[in-house]
Amino acid sequence: MRIDRIEASKHKRGRVLVFLADGSLLKVTEQELLTFGLRSGDELDEETLTRLKEAAGVSNIKTTAADLVGRRAMSRRDLETRQRILKDSHCGAFAVICLALLVLCQWAVFLSAEALPLWPLALIPVASRACAALAVLTLRPMSTSQYSAMTRGGAPVVFAAIVLAAVCGLSVLLWDSFAPLAAAVCYWLAAWYAFRQLDGMSGDVSGFALTIAELGGAAVLVLWR
Repeated sequence: MRIDRIEASKHKRGRVLVFLADGSLLKVTEQELLTFGLRSGDELDEETLTRLKEAAGVSNIKTTAADLVGRRAMSRRDLETRQRILKDSHCGAFAVICLALLVLCQWAVFLSAEALPLWPLALIPVASRACAALAVLTLRPMSTSQYSAMTRGGAPVVFAAIVLAAVCGLSVLLWDSFAPLAAAVCYWLAAWYAFRQLDGMSGDVSGFALTIAELGGAAVLVLWR
C-alpha cells in the first residue's frame, strides 16, 4: 500500500495524518512516524501496514484516556470557580438577564389567569418549602455551605415528607389540582441540576430550586384547569 501524503493534524497537537492510496486514513503520533520511518510515496507491505494500524490504535486509546483525565481536571477547576462565583456579591450581566426572564415568565403566568383557585395557589409554597427541607436534610452539603454543620436525617425528614405528601394529596383530592405536585417535581429537578453543577447543597441552591418550583407550580395551576 502506497502512502499518498502525510500531514500534521490541524486540530490535535502531536498527531499526524497518513493518507493511503486507497483513500483510507491513519491517525498516528510523531513517535510512530519516526519509528516506522514513514514518508510520502513509500510502499508499505501487508505486515508493516498491520503493525502500523495496531500501533495507531494503541496511540489513539492512550490519547483518548489522556483527554478524559484532562477534562476531569479542568472540570474540577471549573467547579472551584463556580463555587467561588456563588459567594461573589456582585451581580453579573447573565444574572440580570436571568432575573428579567424570571420576572417576565411570572408576569406572563399570572397575567393569563382570570381567577386562580386560592387554596392550591396557597399550597404551592408549602410544597416547595417541604421539598427544600427534605433536600437540605438529605442531600450532601457543599463544604463551604452553612448546612455542613447541620444534623441530618431523623424526625425532621419524616415530618417534611408527611407535609409534602399531605399537601399534594389534598390538592388533588379536594381541588383536582396538581399544582403543588408540579412544584415539588420542579424543585427536585432544579435542585438536582444545581447539586450536580456545584457538587453539593447550599442555601443558594435551595433558593434557586424554590424559585423554579413556584414558577412551575403556578404555570401548571394556570394551564391545567
